[in-house]
Amino acid sequence: MTIDRIKFIYPFLVAMHLVWLSSACVFQEQVGETAICNDGEAFSAIHRRCEAITSDPHFPVATLSSVVVEEDAGVQLIELTYSDRNNDPALACEIIDYDDEIDGDLSHPLTCSCANGACYASMLTDKNFHGLSEFHYRIRDKDGRSDIKMVGVEVTPKADAPIADMNSMDEEFLYTVINETQSNRGDHRDQVYSALGAN
Repeated sequence: MTIDRIKFIYPFLVAMHLVWLSSACVFQEQVGETAICNDGEAFSAIHRRCEAITSDPHFPVATLSSVVVEEDAGVQLIELTYSDRNNDPALACEIIDYDDEIDGDLSHPLTCSCANGACYASMLTDKNFHGLSEFHYRIRDKDGRSDIKMVGVEVTPKADAPIADMNSMDEEFLYTVINETQSNRGDHRDQVYSALGAN
């Protein structure tokens, strides 16, 4: 490379160096601006500005695992419990699936709803059903994050009122009841006749 060419390129290299130093100074100034970011903000080296600090995302956790109800007890409101590290209230719930025994013989599908952060499922067991069943529910917070939980359902048996079965009654017992009834009627009839004769 000739001296003339070096003399020609040198001013250009000096100019480029000055531009680089200038931009570095500007960057240093912007980095120094971290001290004037507002509360809840931090300086972003990528975007070169103060940005809001967002909390770490925490998903809600559905916590209900089991419930016990009595046979033929009517519609039951079951609280779908949950926890949330951000203390975000649940805004929505959803029944994912459920067994056939807890839909009121197809007349009352299992549903749920939330209000003021409290969520409840409405359940009606099939008539005369007792035993084990289950359903799955989803809980969702204000940010759309959600969790799914399976709930075991135990339906305890309820003693039904006895129903007389005439075919299974002892014949001797029936004969005794009929004779005593007829005898009582005869005594009553004799008392009525005596009272009429006295008049």
